[in-house]
Amino acid sequence: MWAPLVAIGLNALQVIAAPIPGQVIGLANGYLFGLVAGTIYSFAGVMLGTGLVLILTRRWGTPTRRPARATLTTGQPGPPRHAPGRVVLLSDFPPALSADDLTCFAIGLTGLPLGRMLVLIAIGRLPGLIASSWIGAHAANISLIGWIMLIASRLS
Repeated sequence: MWAPLVAIGLNALQVIAAPIPGQVIGLANGYLFGLVAGTIYSFAGVMLGTGLVLILTRRWGTPTRRPARATLTTGQPGPPRHAPGRVVLLSDFPPALSADDLTCFAIGLTGLPLGRMLVLIAIGRLPGLIASSWIGAHAANISLIGWIMLIASRLS
């Protein structure tokens, strides 16, 4: 009965404690709950943890905020308005990139709109969460060679 809440809580915790590998929790969710429910629980937990990290970092982090259209001291224009969003979206690709949780802490230190960043993070993370849940849901059918290839691809 408590398993889904524990799964969501563990996913939220792995975002907050960034060094904890979330892929392992995603695999376990897929194995225990199947592809659809495992993905939903992983997604809910990751987004809960991400939202908390963004809010807490924004509240208590050292602000480095400046307007997106600010000029540099040389008089050159700042980055284009859409550039930070692209950086956020691309930081979550390829799926299972280990820096995605750390990106949340960095985003919280900026003046970027949190709602927009949550949407981009959700879009960027969903493919990796689906992949982890799929692998977990099919773990019993993956051969030893398949597992070796999966682990080797993660270590490279």
